[in-house]
Amino acid sequence: MARAHGSDTGQQAKSPVASDVSPLPPPAEATSPPEACSSRGETGLEPPHSLREMLAGLADPLGLLEGMFTHSPVPYSLFGVEGGCLLTNPAYREMFGREPPAAYNVFQDEVAERQGLSALLRRAFQGETVETPVVWYDPKELEHVHVTGARRVAISCTCFPLMGQGGEIRHVVIAYRDRTAEWTSRDEEKERLQQLTGELAAERARLKAVLDNIPAGVLLAEAPSGRIVLGNAQVERILFHPVLHSASVDQYDEWVGFHPDGRRVEGREWPLARALLGETVPGEDFLYQRGDGTREWIRVGGAPIRRDGHITGGVVAVYDIQHEKRAQGRLRALADTSTALAQASTDFSEALEELARLASAALGECCVLTLLDEEKHALNVVATYHPDPEARQLLKDSLNAAYDNEGGSAMRVVKTGRPVLVARVPQEGLLESLALPARPFTARYGLHSVLVVPLRAQGAVIGTMGVSRGRPGWPYTHEDQDFLQEMADRAGLVIQNVRLLRTAQQAVRLRDDFLSIASHELKTPLTPLSLKLQSLARMVGSEQGEVLSQRLSRDVEAMRRQVKRLSDLISDLLDVARISGGRLKLVLEQVELTGLVREVASRFEQEAERAGGKLTVRAAEPLVGRWDRLRLEQVVTNLLSNALKYGPGKSISVEVEGDGEQARLTVRDEGIGIEPQHLARIFEKFERAVSERHYGGLGLGLYITRQIVRAMGGSITVESVLQQGTVFTVQLPLRGPSEAA
Repeated sequence: MARAHGSDTGQQAKSPVASDVSPLPPPAEATSPPEACSSRGETGLEPPHSLREMLAGLADPLGLLEGMFTHSPVPYSLFGVEGGCLLTNPAYREMFGREPPAAYNVFQDEVAERQGLSALLRRAFQGETVETPVVWYDPKELEHVHVTGARRVAISCTCFPLMGQGGEIRHVVIAYRDRTAEWTSRDEEKERLQQLTGELAAERARLKAVLDNIPAGVLLAEAPSGRIVLGNAQVERILFHPVLHSASVDQYDEWVGFHPDGRRVEGREWPLARALLGETVPGEDFLYQRGDGTREWIRVGGAPIRRDGHITGGVVAVYDIQHEKRAQGRLRALADTSTALAQASTDFSEALEELARLASAALGECCVLTLLDEEKHALNVVATYHPDPEARQLLKDSLNAAYDNEGGSAMRVVKTGRPVLVARVPQEGLLESLALPARPFTARYGLHSVLVVPLRAQGAVIGTMGVSRGRPGWPYTHEDQDFLQEMADRAGLVIQNVRLLRTAQQAVRLRDDFLSIASHELKTPLTPLSLKLQSLARMVGSEQGEVLSQRLSRDVEAMRRQVKRLSDLISDLLDVARISGGRLKLVLEQVELTGLVREVASRFEQEAERAGGKLTVRAAEPLVGRWDRLRLEQVVTNLLSNALKYGPGKSISVEVEGDGEQARLTVRDEGIGIEPQHLARIFEKFERAVSERHYGGLGLGLYITRQIVRAMGGSITVESVLQQGTVFTVQLPLRGPSEAA
């Protein structure tokens, strides 16, 4: 055992000291065995009274104590009352690697003072046995402390006084315990626990932030009770009321919802209740009664929460799908609008009524359609709708009795071309501001929001479409305005087209009626004129005088040609009227085409010769088909007349061929020809490829010819080279039009 040679005021034994702990004072030299000492069980020393009894029976008690102190595995140091370190044992030097520095005094050490060791030592000199808390020491603070392999050292100390025989306290013993490994593990665990606690708190905060900000409402319930333990902020925003923390599934009836078919949702039908039983609900739509009393569509999906194969809870996601439902409804309304308007050409009034009904169903309770009468500069109500039949009738009566064409919203829309949106109609003085007939309807059904948009077609306003709502707290929005305008734009174009179609149909009917009447009126005097000419011709033949006879014959022949020409023109007009009215009728019979063509061509031979040309017919064999003889003669006549008109003095050839299925008639001339850009339109009404100043006619011959050929199941084509001639080719099925069709 190392001893100090000197007093406790400065002469100390050189005892090894090295550690992160405060350097402890060296012990003074022991001149006699301690009379008393105090320690705890962990120091390895017995209580003082037991030690005294033991030492009393020993021959060399001082040697025994010295051996115990020297060979003890517990590091010890002995301090005098002045605070100087008097003595240390080998275990101390092994623990700290060196003895305390010379003249070390614990009461003068700043580190020992800061760590509280000085205060504990003073308490021990007052008779207490005390244990210091575990203290971490940093070798950088204590240059004289050195522990190999350790950056920081954790040490606890037990201080107990040594009392003399008279009871005075002359020394204090400090027993040291190295707790670095133990407390390093404890600190690491504590640090890890703190880290995990922080991470858990961060995760919980992050989860809460996510749940509160995702677009879906979330509800979590525990199993098997069904007690709702969590509801995020989004579910409250969707449902317009705080989360109902139902204590059990039986209390889910608090949630008021309805199936798409209108049935009330029972508590155990909610997806959360079904999820607690193990069912996964992908998503079902419900009409939910929210906290503000309105009913909106929500979609709810749920799933069970399982742990170790057992259901421990259930979770549901709630989505606000009101916009989706509204968009779907409006898409259906637009599709139905197009369907309804498709029937407008056949039943205009019914289509407008259906349009008003669709707008009412999509946007509000009341809908009014008006169309502009341009002659009177006024709006006419053409359709109204309200879901309540009594309200619908009352609305019609009030509008028919007095419709405001001057100061009303509809007329303002017509004049400006811009929509009128009154989201909230002021209620004060509302009835007094309305016309007298409109007051009963408004008083009974209300007027809280109004929207009127223009019906537009080709840049012009042709009417208005207006909707209104009688319930408060449900104002129209600009989104509603855009939808109604799209519906109105679709309707406006169709309505304008129907009106134009009706106008055109009426004009066609008037024209056809005129042509029919004019044709009959013109043809009436032609019959007696023709008879008179025939009589005159007989008279001329019977009169004497060759000169007179020749002159009258020429005049009569000229008059007959003019009468025939006039008769042909009138017949053409009659045919056009019949074709336009769908009244062209065919009298089908067996007709021999070759003979018919030769007969008609013979009528034009003299006219062709007089013009200096030649007409030839080539036909190999007879061709018999099922056609209308008179109409077929008309086709051949029109083609030959056309050839003579545009190729006077030129050769004209007619050819008839057949292949067992069809007959082909070709009329070829060597006239002026037709420019390529005119070929497509020469078969239209009143069309010609040349100027009417040089060539007469109404431009109806080829149009009538094509219509007749088509009616008999055939076709007609044309080929032409300018200044070289034109070829018309007619093909007709031998079996007639019915089989060809």
